[in-house]
Amino acid sequence: MCTGLPSVRRARGVVWARRAVEQDQCWDRVLFGMASQHRMRRKVAMRSRSRSVLVALMAIFALSAVTASAAMAESEFEFSNAGRLKRASNTTQVLNLGGGRVLECSTDSVNGVAQLSAFHKLKLEFGYSGCRLKTKFMSLEFVFEATVSNAQYLFNAAQFVNLENTVTVSVPIAGCQITISPQSNLVPVAYENTPVHDLTFNMKMEKIKSAGNGGECGTGESTAGTYAGKTVVELEGGQIDWKK
Repeated sequence: MCTGLPSVRRARGVVWARRAVEQDQCWDRVLFGMASQHRMRRKVAMRSRSRSVLVALMAIFALSAVTASAAMAESEFEFSNAGRLKRASNTTQVLNLGGGRVLECSTDSVNGVAQLSAFHKLKLEFGYSGCRLKTKFMSLEFVFEATVSNAQYLFNAAQFVNLENTVTVSVPIAGCQITISPQSNLVPVAYENTPVHDLTFNMKMEKIKSAGNGGECGTGESTAGTYAGKTVVELEGGQIDWKK
C-alpha cells in the first residue's frame, strides 16, 4: 500500500531517492488502476445501454410482426363449398390515368375458383368490355373505343390487392397503347357481404402506375392513376363471405 504523497521534489541521498522512486511508482500503479476501473465502468455502462436499446428495438419489431400477423389471421374469405366464382353484377369501372385521360369499362366477366375452406387470399381474373378512353384538349373532349386485356388480381382479406399481370389498353383508331405493369399493395379495397351471401368488391385504388406510347395515350410513365368501381362476385351453388 502506498504511503505519503507522490514525490514532487528532488531526492537528497541515495536512500531517499530510491524511496521516492518507489513511492512514485506505487502511486502510478494506483492511479493507473483507478483510471482502468473508471474506463471499465464506462464500457460496462455503455454495453448495458446498448443492450437495453437493442432489446427495446427487438420488442418493437416483434410487436409489429405479431400485430400484422394477428390482423392477417383475423380477416379471411369463407366459402360454403368448392366451385366457380363469377360476376353477379357490377358498376362502371373508371380508371383515371392522369393527364386528362380517363378509361371507362364494364366488368364483362370474373373468373376464379373457390375451395371448401377459408383463405386469406383470393385470385380472380377480371375481363372488361365496352371500354372507352376519354381525352381532353383544352375545353374539347374526345372519346375513343378501346380494348383492355384481362387483369389478374390477387385480393388479400386484409383489404389490399396485387395486380399480377401486365394489362394492355389498346386504342385502335388512335394507333396507341397504354401499359399497366404488375404492382403490389394497391389500396384501398373494401369487401361487403350481401344478404344473399355474394361478396361485393369495392375498389378505390390509388397510385396506379401506367405508361403510354404516344398520341392520345400520352407519353412517359404516370404514377398517379386511380381506379374506382364495384363488382359483386358469387359462388355457383354456394355462399361466399368476408370475415373480419
